[in-house]
Amino acid sequence: MTTRRPPTGPPGFTLTDTAVSLMVGAVLILIVSSFLVDGQRSFTQAYGGVFGSPAQEALAARAVFRRTIRQACAGMAAVAADGRWIEVRYYSSPGVSAPDRAARFEVSGQDLHLRRSVLETGQTLSLETVCRNVVSVQFHLTGGSAQMFLTLDDGSSSQTVNTAAAMRSP
Repeated sequence: MTTRRPPTGPPGFTLTDTAVSLMVGAVLILIVSSFLVDGQRSFTQAYGGVFGSPAQEALAARAVFRRTIRQACAGMAAVAADGRWIEVRYYSSPGVSAPDRAARFEVSGQDLHLRRSVLETGQTLSLETVCRNVVSVQFHLTGGSAQMFLTLDDGSSSQTVNTAAAMRSP
């Protein structure tokens, strides 16, 4: 004799199975979304550090410093005792027999300026703001080269520039 089973209903998930599956799915979605948000924050912070204002100003300061020092005459440079400014002399044109211009890097407040002037009269030809948000700057003369150690900080990111350039022979 065969026994018959009582009917149990159509096959499928029960309400409990569905609720547990939804909870597990929700927890997984929350975990994955927290990883995505954290990754986005890290990317934004790294991007700001590489392409932010201090990074761009650091590149510009390095380029201006190197260009100016390479134009200067070796042996005709002066640096402050505390290293806060450097002044170099250079030729205004190839036909001039002696250096007739001066370029001076100096800090005023939180800005690094490049002042170009006529050597004889001291008349300022131009005053260029090289970079802003300067925390510290030090200049050094070593033989026929000049060094600049510059730190920039805008509150959200900071950059340190260490650069040197050789001056031309007199």
